Amino acid sequence: MKVLIVDDEVIIQNAMINVLPWEEHSFQVLPPASSGEEALQLVHKHHPEIIISDIRMQGMTGLEFIRCLKAVKYPKEVIILSGFDEFDYVQEAIKQDVSDYLLKTSSPAEILESVNKARTRLAETKRFIQLKASKEEQNINRKLKTLLSRPLKDELFNEFIRENKSLSGAVYELILIDKVMDDKTFFTCSNKWNSYLYGKWLIYQEQTLIIIKRNPNLSDDYLLQMAAKQVHAIYNEPLFQSKTMTTLNLLSKRFDSINRITAYKWLFPNEIIIDIEDLKTRKGISYIDRFKQHEEELIHVIRTGEKRLLREWINRFVHWLFEHPMATPNSIAHYVQHLYYNVIRYLEKIYQLKGNYGSGLLMTDQFFSNPVALLMDIFSQLQQLIKGQKEGAEHYVELAISYMERNIGKFITLQDVANDIHIHPNYLSEVIRKQTGQSFTELLTEKRLNKSVEYLLFTKETVGQVAGLVGYKDHKYFTKIFKKHFKLTPSAYRRSVEK
Repeated sequence: MKVLIVDDEVIIQNAMINVLPWEEHSFQVLPPASSGEEALQLVHKHHPEIIISDIRMQGMTGLEFIRCLKAVKYPKEVIILSGFDEFDYVQEAIKQDVSDYLLKTSSPAEILESVNKARTRLAETKRFIQLKASKEEQNINRKLKTLLSRPLKDELFNEFIRENKSLSGAVYELILIDKVMDDKTFFTCSNKWNSYLYGKWLIYQEQTLIIIKRNPNLSDDYLLQMAAKQVHAIYNEPLFQSKTMTTLNLLSKRFDSINRITAYKWLFPNEIIIDIEDLKTRKGISYIDRFKQHEEELIHVIRTGEKRLLREWINRFVHWLFEHPMATPNSIAHYVQHLYYNVIRYLEKIYQLKGNYGSGLLMTDQFFSNPVALLMDIFSQLQQLIKGQKEGAEHYVELAISYMERNIGKFITLQDVANDIHIHPNYLSEVIRKQTGQSFTELLTEKRLNKSVEYLLFTKETVGQVAGLVGYKDHKYFTKIFKKHFKLTPSAYRRSVEK
């Protein structure tokens, strides 16, 4: 139990702190305050249960300090300490609900006796408060939890609002914290919040909810921001803010919508409030811009066998994902999973991997809380597996063909392919000729033409568009090469198959 000593005399402070065996009696003594003003700041910050205050201090007196304490709504006991045995002071202290009055000449035993009695009274007060509030609170919480699951019929809802005037209002909002607070934190945070803006706090489905009444013109936004800042400072979790509602009968709808955005806490870990309205512009990460690049880079670093390079790449990749202006949690999950399975398919094809070489990629909170560690664990396993695989001439040709197929629409040189495989271009040219009987250019042309046939037969792309898709900027040159190989122009080839 926390004890705060308030006295403007350092000698008295030291005597009170050092002479009495506080720890033996399970008391925690806070840093002392030298004035009423300083004491109020400590009260707001630490919520001491027992306050021992000098009655005469410069500036704010002890009695003035006690009057200010009435506005701080939590169970506490106040003991007045004075160097004067004056009836007027005692009488005024009693009016201010002071629990005891001690002289500074009191012995340590007398002070401890007074403090222990205050602790007993405080325990009884807390039990009484809980007993008195429990039935009312349980009834209100039960109805609110019903409203969180479904709307009530009009007559039942109106009756509920009439019985609970504190919940009647013109405009409401739902605030959600995606964690369950322990009792102490819940009590502290709710008091902090309600010192700025009224909110009904409750625990529901492993989350902490605040149902707040707003000013009809939302002119209390500053108070909302301040309340959120105070709670965030204590709990260090983003607060999710719903759209406004004019009736609590919309509570279930707002709860469902706000629950769908809780994963954004991983994208905005330092935000105090995440407003559902601010997320509407986020459309998700597109596969068009960088996916092929990421796939090639990842395959490359896995094949190097260097863990350092892999970790550096993963750090850059995760930073790009989470900082992307269009990123949503779902699009990040889909992007990473798609990348993972593409890389797996590539490695299976090239290295003939067999057996259980990875546990898969589950996009849970575990991933979002530490994506670098999870991706490093999965991809370093793959890196280790292919480290022992032989890379002979046949294997290099397979890798070269795979690179060509993945980049068929780009301008590709022998050097590009050799760089990707990590062998000298002259050696690559030699092994391609030995394994296939073709030059590098002949093999690449064959792959381009075979791919163009797929486009001609299974899409409605024009000949010019098909040429671009398989790496030819000049569709006339493409037509010439195609006719030389198939003895028909692309258009004639398409018509001949369609007959």
